[in-house]
Amino acid sequence: ADDIYRFRLSPGSPARVSIDGIPLLGPERRGASLPLAQGLHTIAIVLDLDSPAPFEVQWQRPGQPQREIAARQVYREPLRRGWLAEYRNEESSLRRLELVPWYDFFPPTYPGRYSVRWRGDLVVPSGGRQFEVRVRGDLTMRIDGEPWERGATLAEGRHEIELLVENLTGGQILEPTWKEPQGARQRVPPEAFLPPAAVPAG
Repeated sequence: ADDIYRFRLSPGSPARVSIDGIPLLGPERRGASLPLAQGLHTIAIVLDLDSPAPFEVQWQRPGQPQREIAARQVYREPLRRGWLAEYRNEESSLRRLELVPWYDFFPPTYPGRYSVRWRGDLVVPSGGRQFEVRVRGDLTMRIDGEPWERGATLAEGRHEIELLVENLTGGQILEPTWKEPQGARQRVPPEAFLPPAAVPAG
């Protein structure tokens, strides 16, 4: 199960903070809680550098006191990883790069019914892997432009993946797993996910 993390923004700061694409803190909300699974998460901070107000984001990890987020816990990879996610409902759309595209839970993207399409590349190690995906909703998947065949083995190398999940309500679940032909099934590690070529690095 995910643990609840509490975050707080320094008083008077005009910054806005989002985690995994979810708006969390800003001038109108200085403190908030969020369920987070162990692993990598993206944090985005929008700040007016001309503002004289001090800026600090603190967090409270489960069972620990509130403190500033240590520098050793924040880093930026030179290579962007993740898949491009495009969420839609009847009224609006949302497009973002998601760093680690597997979740046990994340908050609902839209009220009511919506769909999501993930696009990106999957880097398969030597020996090949049998690839599977668990989601909520109705799944359609294509690999290298062809319809996905359950149980098929992907050869070593880089493969184009497109997943469309429709008829979603509430929070989403996306859990890609793979296994060697004679091995145990495992969650796909973060380094295996790369964004589509059309998404620039930087």
